[in-house]
Amino acid sequence: GVRIDNNAAGGQSIRQGRTAARLNDFNPEDIESIEIIKGPAAATLYGTEASNGVIQVLTKRGKSGAAKVDVTLRTGTNFMQDPEGRFRYTYGINPTTTQVDSFNIFKLYKEQTGKSIFTNGAINSANASASGGTDAVRYFASGDYGTNHGIVDYNWENAAGTRLNLSLLPNTRWKLD
Repeated sequence: GVRIDNNAAGGQSIRQGRTAARLNDFNPEDIESIEIIKGPAAATLYGTEASNGVIQVLTKRGKSGAAKVDVTLRTGTNFMQDPEGRFRYTYGINPTTTQVDSFNIFKLYKEQTGKSIFTNGAINSANASASGGTDAVRYFASGDYGTNHGIVDYNWENAAGTRLNLSLLPNTRWKLD
């Protein structure tokens, strides 16, 4: 029931004037299904803004039954394979000899700073969810945390999120979500 508009003017501002996509707020572990509604059906259901179509992302909901707990852990790495081989030489005028000279920027940087330009960046994420309930009360709760570090020290993301979905059915005529 929540509309997401990925209009560039509507999101958070990030580096170099780009904006964050609201679809990135969804944890993939919380998605139950994705539906595409095209043509007149989309406009009938959602108005003229949807005349080009609608993508519905349906998230998980609690179901009657015993509590179910899911835990997902992931890990990995970002890396650039053989950067020295990809960008072998840099050319420029040698100030001493005034001749065109070449050098390997990766070796030079490491000699001068003791560090590599590109490093391996860690990717880690954890997600836990619990769902269950009775015919009168159903719940789905989830929480996630993730870190994603790139191959350069200024490229990183740390994100956390939580979601609670609660359905109350006091009688056959009322339903509260």
